[in-house]
Amino acid sequence: LPNTLATTLLLALSGLCSGIILARTLGPAHRGEFAAVILWPGMLALFGEFGLGFSLAYYSGKDQKSIDGLLTLAWTVGLVLGGVLIVGGWLVLPFVLQLSQTTMTALMWAMLSVPLLLVTGYQGYILLGAGHISRFNLIRLCGSLSYLVGIVAVATFGWSGVKNYTIIYLLSQGLSFLLATSLVILKFRPSLKWQPALIPQVFMYGIKTHASSVAAQANLRLDQLLMTR
Repeated sequence: LPNTLATTLLLALSGLCSGIILARTLGPAHRGEFAAVILWPGMLALFGEFGLGFSLAYYSGKDQKSIDGLLTLAWTVGLVLGGVLIVGGWLVLPFVLQLSQTTMTALMWAMLSVPLLLVTGYQGYILLGAGHISRFNLIRLCGSLSYLVGIVAVATFGWSGVKNYTIIYLLSQGLSFLLATSLVILKFRPSLKWQPALIPQVFMYGIKTHASSVAAQANLRLDQLLMTR
């Protein structure tokens, strides 16, 4: 409990600080554009996640002998589905959103974070299900704190802009991905092992939880999605 509580408080504080810095350095219009750049990849990752995070946590806790197969499935789904979502976003979003050319370019780059978000999240949930809560919380903190440090650096040197902040966002997601992968490798020493028997049960469990997750997040984010249009 202390570990998770401290992590949650640090995440909230980090989000508050980064939000203030972004608002003051970008101004209302560019801050709104940057919100759209960050929002759409995150929402696409959420909708395309299929609840597999909860499912992977459940099955890694139920039988740790299946972790090799679960990690193989997580990497496969995250990279393949993430790639599909990237291409779909590149094709569809320019017709859905009316943004400046600079901001649209930043959004196209930000779409590269989708597979990183998926694979990082999946690996974190496997650690969580296996009982390694401190490692799970460390992954959660890594992205937020590295993002804040990058924003502070960009603002300090006077490089503020949608493009540069987007680069910081991508770097922070990449760092979280590397940390999650390193923690998984160090803890489990996994080997790629394709286990087809896991697929139906993992997806069935995930789909059952996905509807409630999407509904909750859609209620929080739907207004923002509409405003970005």
